[in-house]
Amino acid sequence: MVIDFHTHAFPDSLAERAISSLVKACNNLYTPCHNGTIGDLQTKMNDFGVDISVIQPVITNPKLSNNKLLECYKYFLDDFKNDIASAESIC
Repeated sequence: MVIDFHTHAFPDSLAERAISSLVKACNNLYTPCHNGTIGDLQTKMNDFGVDISVIQPVITNPKLSNNKLLECYKYFLDDFKNDIASAESIC
């Protein structure tokens, strides 16, 4: 089983703006490996044989609070519940 412990993803409505903002903050020295959406992260996981990704939060705006981050992650949590249950049964 391959687990990637450091990934980033955003709700579809925020992904393009968040990725663009992060690239700009890095003076265009960073090239993202996916478009920032959950769907594209899942595609890349399949492409590279990754079974589980641990999504790390990224604060792109200092006004974001932990509560706002939790709201964002609740958006896609349901998509991974089955994957988590499968992983727990294997481990």
